[in-house]
Amino acid sequence: MSNPGEGPSQSEADDDEALPKLPPAPLGPRIAAGAFDLGAFVILSTLLIFAPMLLGGLVMPVWAAFAVLLGYSVVPLWAFGSTIGMRIFGVELLGRDGKPADLLELLFRETMGRGLAPLAYLVTLFVGAIGALFGRLALESPVASMGWGFIASVLALLAAGAGHFAALGSADRRTLADLLGRTMVVPRIVQATQIDDEE
Repeated sequence: MSNPGEGPSQSEADDDEALPKLPPAPLGPRIAAGAFDLGAFVILSTLLIFAPMLLGGLVMPVWAAFAVLLGYSVVPLWAFGSTIGMRIFGVELLGRDGKPADLLELLFRETMGRGLAPLAYLVTLFVGAIGALFGRLALESPVASMGWGFIASVLALLAAGAGHFAALGSADRRTLADLLGRTMVVPRIVQATQIDDEE
């Protein structure tokens, strides 16, 4: 915060001025990239969960889904600014200052903002139910606990899904996930040199 009578602080000015200089990515490629990455997340999580189940090994669905979340989404976004789906459809993720996004903010963006944490829990319940049905797994968690977890996960997933519609009403096309992670999806043609030149 700045004192009355003074202009905004340097950090506030940088935060306010950086975002409008970044052109938002069109919605079409963003939706396509999101659908591709969601499909990949579900497929990889399912494979990582069912493989040890079929081989008679230790099955840890939540940890398997979390490993996929880190390996497929969070780490590539932090290291390269894009997931496979984003790269295919020509978009990338930047922080509000036009630089790579912070790792912890990316983790919060992907787990809660995009709803991948509640989705991982729901996948766990689904896999557990299928495994129990075929006698391959035993559900150890109390039914009441699973019930409340299911309700909370569905509500969180619905909130994350609704948060994607925020992009329709904002000029910078930022979703709830972007607001939580202080990020913005831009076309891959945006280069850091262009941003530096404008500054």
